[in-house]
Amino acid sequence: ETRKHTMGNSKSKAQRKPSSIRLGKPEVEGFIETQERSGYRYMNCALVEVVAPPGEVEEVTQQPPEDDHSYGDDEHDELEDGGREEKYNTMLMINTVSFDAVGSVKNSQAPDPYIVVKCTSCPEQRYTSPVRRHHLADPVWAIRVPVLVRPNNDDVISIQVWDEDFWTPDDKVASLYLSTHRLVELHNEALKRNKKNNFLMIKGHIKTESGKKEIDVTITTEVQRWDKAYKVFGKESESHWDPYLRLLKTATQFTAAKFIDNGIVQATLIKPPTHFGKHIKTKKILNDRIELLAHDYEVPMKFSSTLFFKFLNALPFRATAKDSTFFVNRRQAEKHVQEVLGAVRGTLMATEGSWGNVASDQSFTRYAFSNNGSSFLFKTKDGYECRLQHMQKYETRGGFERYGSVSYFDVKGRPTSIDINGEVFKVGDAGWQWAKLQARTSMFVACSGVHLILAHYMWGSIPNVAMHKCLHTDHPVRRLLHPHYFRTSNTCLNSLDTLIPARGLVHRATAFEYPALLELFDDILADFKFQTFEEELKSRGHVDEDPNFPMRTDGVEYRHVLYKYVFTYLQLYYKSDQAIVEDEQLRAFVKYAAQYMEGLRVPATLKAAASILTEIIFRVTGYHQHVGNVNIAGTSPVMISDHLVKGQLLAARESSTILAVITALTAGMLNRLGAEQYPGLKENWSQVLLDREARKVLAQFQTDLTELGKKIDKRNKKRPYVFNDFNPEFCKISISS
Repeated sequence: ETRKHTMGNSKSKAQRKPSSIRLGKPEVEGFIETQERSGYRYMNCALVEVVAPPGEVEEVTQQPPEDDHSYGDDEHDELEDGGREEKYNTMLMINTVSFDAVGSVKNSQAPDPYIVVKCTSCPEQRYTSPVRRHHLADPVWAIRVPVLVRPNNDDVISIQVWDEDFWTPDDKVASLYLSTHRLVELHNEALKRNKKNNFLMIKGHIKTESGKKEIDVTITTEVQRWDKAYKVFGKESESHWDPYLRLLKTATQFTAAKFIDNGIVQATLIKPPTHFGKHIKTKKILNDRIELLAHDYEVPMKFSSTLFFKFLNALPFRATAKDSTFFVNRRQAEKHVQEVLGAVRGTLMATEGSWGNVASDQSFTRYAFSNNGSSFLFKTKDGYECRLQHMQKYETRGGFERYGSVSYFDVKGRPTSIDINGEVFKVGDAGWQWAKLQARTSMFVACSGVHLILAHYMWGSIPNVAMHKCLHTDHPVRRLLHPHYFRTSNTCLNSLDTLIPARGLVHRATAFEYPALLELFDDILADFKFQTFEEELKSRGHVDEDPNFPMRTDGVEYRHVLYKYVFTYLQLYYKSDQAIVEDEQLRAFVKYAAQYMEGLRVPATLKAAASILTEIIFRVTGYHQHVGNVNIAGTSPVMISDHLVKGQLLAARESSTILAVITALTAGMLNRLGAEQYPGLKENWSQVLLDREARKVLAQFQTDLTELGKKIDKRNKKRPYVFNDFNPEFCKISISS
């Protein structure tokens, strides 16, 4: 399913052999003209004639150089001036015109041109999306290609025009090759005349492979010189893409593209349930403590991804601290993560506003009180404690620090100290920044376990299996719960091959030894008890509303809105408490789920039944969104470092890459644009309900959700930071990612 062409070796529909590229010698003509664009002064100081007049043509018959990741002789590895070197970032912006001549037009279908850019030292080629018919008049592409320029290594940048074909291999239309050393020379000449200008325009034209047409091109390059205080930038920045990360990145890019291509998945497309009975096939995992549906009967699973990840999991990985490559500065780390997110087309949206400095004490408070730490935050008479000392018991791989700490906050929520296995760090201490990183990472890893094991497997799977086995497809409770399990089985089944296996995404992203990871999963299940959200909060001391703790305020109110909806809905079909007791299918449903969910009891009243069903819907919607919110953790290698090394304040490449991939694929959870992939809670799924009266109840529920969203928006204007995890505007209808 990857790109169908191979650079420098493609054949057209007619199986023609690519002709040699005719290149003219570059000619410097000085300043031709200047023009203002986007606040920059562009200088047309060089003209590259790619096809020169007769007599001046130079035949270039050889193919572009093979990938060469070497960076010179050993004597150049030790850089002068304290290990500093200059890195040139060359940004290419390709503008082509007269594109009506590209490719062949058949069956009234316009050609679909795109640009491919590659250079010797780049880790991979970059290509644009095709330009469709309505953009053919003057297509413009923007590709950022970082190129490391070394004195003894002249990179060749190839710019190729391709025509995308659906049924046959893509056609290479034309090619152009540029020397990085020549570009730098041209920039230096330009800078002698204007020291503030780093932009350079190159104009020319290239002949198509058929030799019948010419394409005018304008290339804008930019040179940026950054001092890097480390010696082996080339090795670290280019060769870190081991086979596992390369394949993972490519597969994730393809998957994300498919989500976009498939268009909007609306709740109106959810079909009523179709399967019921004891014959429903299931599978048990985690020492038989979790039962999953063996198939998603509404959204079939594609097994190609299963085979692919089984192959990925067999590949080796950097298991110890000695094998890992850590970022050396914040700019490098954040640039790398943004590159990964861009490659998988992650459509992240900052629903929580700006975090500012993610390493600050204010961000630490926010992470503990409203993000991944809130599930472990206890309120005490002296303030607050985020208790994660139990994480110290789980063994980590060689050289990595163990997770686990206790973070202390005063009554106003300001951090005062952090206890890491008996070693106490206070605000202002030399190790304070590392202690906060360790504490944030412990919060993230612990919450990720809760997200996967409890939200997905316990709340997302057990009631789903129970209703398929015990509730008829026309049972009112089955119709009530059905939309809130859309795609859930598919999501959980996928995780069996992607997340929890040895050498899977979770094992690789974290520092756990695999037996320790399984022990963590087992302990999470052992500690589980069926209780309402308010009961859970009270057990941690959160009895009353607390301005420092928005999770309680918004979460409890969201649950109240859900309860009103569920109770009103049940009243349509159960006229008394006795009707609840006499419903054999409902009783069988609760009994089946109670085999796995300790504390769950068969309801004897209408209110008790409404409370149970409310809790189930609450946990697979707003609660799942809250514990699964990795928006900031997955996009900042400064906030989280799953591979902890004492004193190291930035993440390792492998863990941050995997975390960014997971974040990008699940970005729809906290995204107003998430409807592109997953239905939202405020959408209309009335076609699933049994009658008109039930649809009226649903309509009132969605009105109540709108009012709740307005309340939360008003609260966010007064809060020190916004909190939208329980805002119905952003909630998804189910665990669909």
